[in-house]
Amino acid sequence: MEAKSGEREVKVVYVDGTLKDGKVRAIRGVKIFEDEHSITIRRFDGTLTIGKNFIIHIEDWGGRP
Repeated sequence: MEAKSGEREVKVVYVDGTLKDGKVRAIRGVKIFEDEHSITIRRFDGTLTIGKNFIIHIEDWGGRP
């Protein structure tokens, strides 16, 4: 997915499921919204909102932290 002007393509590493028993996953997309509680990523197949308490790491897709 191409980022438009002013948008950032990011990789988000997060826990899918419960914090105790969930699996660690990574997703790539364009960050379209972020606040103190969640981040919303736009992908080719739609959007995904992830709660900040499930996020492990966010980095620019170019590999820079």
